Amino acid sequence: MIFDGSGNLYGATMFGGRSNLGLAFKLVPTSGGWTESILHEFAGGADGAKPEGNLVLNPAKNIFGITQAGGKVSVGTVFRIIP
Repeated sequence: MIFDGSGNLYGATMFGGRSNLGLAFKLVPTSGGWTESILHEFAGGADGAKPEGNLVLNPAKNIFGITQAGGKVSVGTVFRIIP
């Protein structure tokens, strides 16, 4: 997981989402805890499946990461999510 300069937390899970192939999320701090939003649900096609490893957040708040499955030849992908 990774924080941005505003204190928002970004992360990914290997399972979950409609296809149970992982999802990427954003948590925004609030006075009562956190507000969650789903940024992407992986479907196992060109977008990949089962994200793993560290995420990278660039200055434009694009999120980069890798998946362990899916993609053109089913061996994973590098992905970018633009929140």
